[in-house]
Amino acid sequence: MRLPQILPHPSSVIARTAAVRVGQLLYGAEWRPEATTRPDPRKGAEILAATRGPGALAAALYRLPATGWQLALALPQAVSRARCGLVTDVFEHQAPCSPG
Repeated sequence: MRLPQILPHPSSVIARTAAVRVGQLLYGAEWRPEATTRPDPRKGAEILAATRGPGALAAALYRLPATGWQLALALPQAVSRARCGLVTDVFEHQAPCSPG
């Protein structure tokens, strides 16, 4: 019998993707967060060349706060939807939910 596959939550995928993009911007396209060593950071000229100029670099960097903003707005709604499925032993913290 196979155990069910657990897919990562979309916010986890978004956060990891943002971290990988910044790491690759700073250290090169081969960089991965799982790497045990960190290469030397690239020079500013290399980063500008890789992003094809300051405008594209600004657009790439804008994605970071925009992604954080989107995640921050989505989190309360995600917690509200999951509220009845959350489990705790502390009675005072249990969510009042309808059965089912």
